[in-house]
Amino acid sequence: MLTASLLLSTITAITASAAPETPEGVFGSGWQTSGDRAWTTSGDGDGFHVLVADAGDGYAWRTAATLSEPGFDTDRWIGNACVTGSGDRAVVVYAPRTFTNEPDLTGRGGFTAVVHLTSGEVTKLPVHTSLAYFNPGCGTGETAVLTQEGTEDLGRTRLLELDAASATTAAPIDVPGQLTSATPTRDGIVAADLNMLVKVGKDGKRSRLAKASSVPHRIRADADGGVVFVDREGDRATVRRVHDTKTTTLATGGLRNLGIASSAQGTVFLTGKADQVQARDAVVLTDDKDATVSTTGRVVVPPPRPADQLVTPTEAQPVKLTVRVPATGRSTESSVHPARNVSPNAGSGRTPAPVGSAPESRAAGSPHDTVEAERMCSVARNDPAVQVYQPTPREVEWAANYAVYGRLPAQGMFPLPPLERGGQVPAQLLLGVMAQESNLWQAGRAVMPGQAGNPLIGNYYGRFVGSAQNPANEWDIRWDKADCGYGMTQMTDGMRMKGREKPGEVALPYEQQHAIATSYEANLAAGLQLLHRKWNELARFKVNGGNPRRLESWFYVVWAYNSGFHAYDKRFEEGRNGAWGLGWLNNPANPRYAADRTPFGKDPKDLATPQRWPYPEKVMGFAAYPVWGFEAPGKPVPGYRGGGWLDDQARDFVQPPPQIFCKNEPPVYDNDCRWGTKVEPTDPEVIGEPAGPCHHRNAAEQYDLRCWVHFGVGGKLANGTIEWKDCWVEENNRCGQEMLRFLNPDAPRQPRGSSYPPRCGTGTDAGLPANALVIDDVPDGVAPVSNPSCVRAPNSGTFQFTFAGDGSYPSKIDTHQIGGGYGAHFWFAHTWTNGPADKLKVTGTWRLNRPMNGWARVLVHMPDHGAHTQQARYRVDRGNGTVPNERVLLQRTQEHSWVSLGVFEFTGVPSVSLDNITKDNKPDPAKPKKAWNGIEDVAWDAIAFEPLPGKPEHQIVSLGDSYSSGEGTGGATGERFYRETDNNGDNVHRNACHRSKDGWPLLGRLSSLGDVPVRTLVEERSPHVDFHFLACSGARTHEIRAKGPGMFREVSQLDRGFLDENTTLVSLTVGGNDAGFSDVITKCITDAVNYCFDSTLAGDTEPLKVALPKRLRTGVTPAITDLLHEIKLTARHARIVVLGYAPMFEPDTDCTGLISKQESNWLNEMAGLMREAVQAAVAAAGDRVHFADPTDRFTGRRICSASKAINTIILDKTPGDRPLSDLVPHSAQSFHPNRAGVDLLAETYSEKLRELGI
Repeated sequence: MLTASLLLSTITAITASAAPETPEGVFGSGWQTSGDRAWTTSGDGDGFHVLVADAGDGYAWRTAATLSEPGFDTDRWIGNACVTGSGDRAVVVYAPRTFTNEPDLTGRGGFTAVVHLTSGEVTKLPVHTSLAYFNPGCGTGETAVLTQEGTEDLGRTRLLELDAASATTAAPIDVPGQLTSATPTRDGIVAADLNMLVKVGKDGKRSRLAKASSVPHRIRADADGGVVFVDREGDRATVRRVHDTKTTTLATGGLRNLGIASSAQGTVFLTGKADQVQARDAVVLTDDKDATVSTTGRVVVPPPRPADQLVTPTEAQPVKLTVRVPATGRSTESSVHPARNVSPNAGSGRTPAPVGSAPESRAAGSPHDTVEAERMCSVARNDPAVQVYQPTPREVEWAANYAVYGRLPAQGMFPLPPLERGGQVPAQLLLGVMAQESNLWQAGRAVMPGQAGNPLIGNYYGRFVGSAQNPANEWDIRWDKADCGYGMTQMTDGMRMKGREKPGEVALPYEQQHAIATSYEANLAAGLQLLHRKWNELARFKVNGGNPRRLESWFYVVWAYNSGFHAYDKRFEEGRNGAWGLGWLNNPANPRYAADRTPFGKDPKDLATPQRWPYPEKVMGFAAYPVWGFEAPGKPVPGYRGGGWLDDQARDFVQPPPQIFCKNEPPVYDNDCRWGTKVEPTDPEVIGEPAGPCHHRNAAEQYDLRCWVHFGVGGKLANGTIEWKDCWVEENNRCGQEMLRFLNPDAPRQPRGSSYPPRCGTGTDAGLPANALVIDDVPDGVAPVSNPSCVRAPNSGTFQFTFAGDGSYPSKIDTHQIGGGYGAHFWFAHTWTNGPADKLKVTGTWRLNRPMNGWARVLVHMPDHGAHTQQARYRVDRGNGTVPNERVLLQRTQEHSWVSLGVFEFTGVPSVSLDNITKDNKPDPAKPKKAWNGIEDVAWDAIAFEPLPGKPEHQIVSLGDSYSSGEGTGGATGERFYRETDNNGDNVHRNACHRSKDGWPLLGRLSSLGDVPVRTLVEERSPHVDFHFLACSGARTHEIRAKGPGMFREVSQLDRGFLDENTTLVSLTVGGNDAGFSDVITKCITDAVNYCFDSTLAGDTEPLKVALPKRLRTGVTPAITDLLHEIKLTARHARIVVLGYAPMFEPDTDCTGLISKQESNWLNEMAGLMREAVQAAVAAAGDRVHFADPTDRFTGRRICSASKAINTIILDKTPGDRPLSDLVPHSAQSFHPNRAGVDLLAETYSEKLRELGI
């Protein structure tokens, strides 16, 4: 353990590492008063995070908001954001990553919100908008433009002007055809069209603002009323500015190298690398083309990159963020955890979007059944009889390697039709599809490899999401058309319930539906079968020669796998007007995708913005650059082996030239998309749309803007040239080929995963008393899928949910099952407060199947994961018709454990209930807007009733502060602290109550039971003792009292419900934190100029030598007295033992090098006054309250003695300690009794108990 001897050298090292750069040297002069704000975004399985760093805070990063929605199983939330002219607000569009796989969802399904960047307040809008990279668009004021895309199905684009200050939208503007990159300017909306920049009127009419060589991108409004944009010319980019109808060229460079970005105030900068800068005032701010610029333009921030490894895919992903200062050439880099330093209202981003925006169940259902009979999708979620195993990445890769050669047993149900032209699907193509569809998940995102849980289902609760004012609005998403996609390949065809199919859909036999949903091998086999069918369907439309053994030849097939192939003989169905082939959505020429994109996946940051690429490019990218997955908690591994190419250049060229499917030359000329040509639309629905490259004509021979592809491209042309790639050439073939890890030679089936093994057994084998009556959360007949050999006790009762709702029960959306905990199954949901709680409340009730008359102990099983809340409020109904007893427990034990709710006298059939409504989400009185809805898990596992021979004679509750909790005895890594009281450090989930297994309340001895330590009696579950340990390090009197704020998001100690008329003994230490001793000691350590007693603490008006004695007399004694009176009233039959604090230092010593002899003597003097203050409070509290003084026992054992019983400086941090604590990075265990000191406190306590006959 690091101690005081190393402190000075540690501080010196820290100081030396920071000394060379002053803030002015890094950030430039005036940085503190500049009002500048850097910002960026990141996404992960936890949510979409808006991150900000204010200049006044030294550009220290915090999370302004985290946005997500309940009911979506996703590995990553994605989105786009822009900041308004004031720099105070961000307009954000966000969604699950898989929304980019669905045409409607990617075009107008993104959730939309306004985030206040200071408070973190989130206002979610009742509209859904595009996930395309350019949406939303901000200008120089508080107006933004939102885009809804309807190019293919509606033939037009809708624009919405948003007043970010009021979070309201104006009347929609409908524009025929496709517009991209809509941006507000002082003169109205500007957007990108083919070969021009256009101005859009309120009536939807557009007028040309400037010519362009293609579709402009990266449009930015500047503060002088101009508009800057990037114009693509082949593989070159030209930055242009138009103002007052005059267009000027600012710079030129490579398409993938040159970009622009703007500050909130409207200064537009060049980013990346310019080959030539024509305008004298044009500034290249950064060499990172995709960097964001701060609100005033002082700093730039490159895109975030992953930092620390995750333990599970549902956690917030730490990211590396760099702040670059162009004026000084300096930069800072930091690792930022989105869940740590957060804005006051960051958690409000998890509150469901407004009515009409959040998923709702299809029709009225049962308030108790977890399975919805009213569902659309065939295989139910939350059915304990249907639990899905989550494979490891190696299991998936093994299955893929064998399946492509037809050697997977599950293919008996899903046989492969032979491929036209022979061969087989390259294994990496299949793996790439699964990576894009599901990240190789078969079960829900909370299920780790080796576990079982709900199947992964796309839009299971989908119905209709839209405007409450106009339910028939064609711009709203119709969730009743959700695809019910299951598992790794997101198989949709035939997966609806029989009788509830889509028009034209035929439901598969239930045996096949069940296999697709529950077996990853069957799901993979079905997806592979579909790829075979798509290949054969498109056999005459060859890409790169059509070699099935080469990856680039599968581009059309992957395109069709996602958005379908519309057959020639059905060209007049469903309003297609004769169009056939592959639609416009996934065409690489579509300007909804970033024109300057690089091959997907080459840079890991690409995974954060998949909306920049069409589906086929992402699949090819995943085949070339594999995803990472999890083998076990905290063990990320490569998802599979990537495909093989001749060289890196050939690998990069897996991305096709963007206009290859839209070329104006044979044979591609036969496609309806011919880039560079202009055809005036003549279909009445699109008349007025500018001339463009879409040559399709409807049945009336009218041009209707349908750019669909239906002829082959690539390969060796008739003139001998190679277009894109020739995948048939025998030598120097530059197309990708599969790389098998597990076939040739054969390899055995890969081992199952072993994440979070369940707790199995009965009686003492399961950690229970032999006579325990167990009620599990599932019936006896439910098989333990995660561990088929897991044995559990037979049920002695029933468990039932009650779901809140108005008949549709949206609370079921946020309820999940996991194959862990006791008996390999538990349920969990998230905690909620206030508004959302009305619909998202979930209550689980365990009911014994027999009457019980007498005393019994109630035990709750906490699983080793998926249980996080620090405010699980259990209600124990004793069966006698009286008000249930409430007891509040912490669930984050991080290990399987039976936790006692206490002992109760039952006279009837008992029950226990738990819901997901907690106070930890309510606003903090000190921070009125602080709320954390929907981020903590609450779990329902098994409970047990342990009948007792009678009423335990000792019912003990230990309250208090760090001296009672055992702070100082946790060990170097906190191994002796109960884990639920020592976790998450600098994090919103933090708990540092530091209750120790070696705390003196546990080591105290009860003379009436043979002088046995309380801890031994508790571990043996003695029928004579009921003990509850509630003390918390740092607690002040008001944090212990009822209705007090509590500590670390625990409810106050008296509000936990363990004190009642049956309590016989209460122990505590209290008052040291009310006096501020922690701050006093810190002052003595850090003040190198004055004696600390001559210094004045923040908030005081007098030096400590005056202020502290006054505070002890006038503040601490009355506060303790009031607390003791309240304890007496609550536990009206209990004895109360208050331990005092011992002086810390041997007299006249100076051994630490940090606290002088004069200061240590003064601190001892103050400890004497502290003792007198506590004694006075005990005397004022009257009968049943007793004081125990440990002072004499610490004589010769204090700091600076040969065998000290009190810690000095401890540098080793435990999981609950903050990473840094002001200047001195010491642990909270510093200056607290060590293990020897706790023994002395326990002796003092035990002696007092003997005096009292206890």
